Amino acid sequence: KYKYVMQMFAPGVTPSRAKNKLHDLQVTFNVRFFQHMFMGSERVMKFFKVPPSKAHVTGVGVEAIEYQDRMFESLDLVYLGALSNRYVHESVEGFARFFQANKGRIRMSYKIIGGGVPEAVKLVEVSIAAAGPEVPVQYLGRLDDSDLISVFRTSNIGVVYNRVTPYYTNNISTKLYEYLLSGLPVIAVKNNSMLGVVTPSNGVLIEDSSEGFEQGLHTLLANLGNFNSKAIAQSGEECSVKTVVRDRMIPAFQKIISEAK
Repeated sequence: KYKYVMQMFAPGVTPSRAKNKLHDLQVTFNVRFFQHMFMGSERVMKFFKVPPSKAHVTGVGVEAIEYQDRMFESLDLVYLGALSNRYVHESVEGFARFFQANKGRIRMSYKIIGGGVPEAVKLVEVSIAAAGPEVPVQYLGRLDDSDLISVFRTSNIGVVYNRVTPYYTNNISTKLYEYLLSGLPVIAVKNNSMLGVVTPSNGVLIEDSSEGFEQGLHTLLANLGNFNSKAIAQSGEECSVKTVVRDRMIPAFQKIISEAK
């Protein structure tokens, strides 16, 4: 006798309300035909109105990009992820203002890794050009694993940036946990999925604007001496692959199998 499990991590996350609505209606319709569902979070479960009797909240398992004990004597930022519909250029604008106000006070850099539609890439490139050659921001595009790890080894702050929109309100940021498990504190735009995860001991939550990003950097600078990579990595452990599989998925499968006997 077979038991089928449906897995769902997030609602539709495109800029198109129509596409998101269609996606979410399809998921809601499909829920009716499954007795067991693995869900990314309780918020996602409630969003799709999945009965608790069907839901197994497993989280999203991720791994560190490259863990190491970081030195927090500088602000070396890294953004890793898609650029499309993220408005990452606003973080560049905020960083540029912060740099001009604090240059000479502390060493700083900002590296952006990832790709996207040409319009999104252009916005980032234009913002870097507007900042001027003095401001240490680099757009590196897509990198292979070895080059990506090299960048992470020289970074000590992870950037999670996107506009807060209806389709990102409950979105689980896998990059957030990849940064934390790598021992990097984060500067992250505040949304529902970040609340209770990002704290003063592992980063700062900000508003989704260049001004919010700039202010967040001031907060990080003031708190820089209090960060500890081991403690930061432990704060992301709940979403590590090891924890998700061992503590949530295996017990869920065992329950499903026992019910099938």
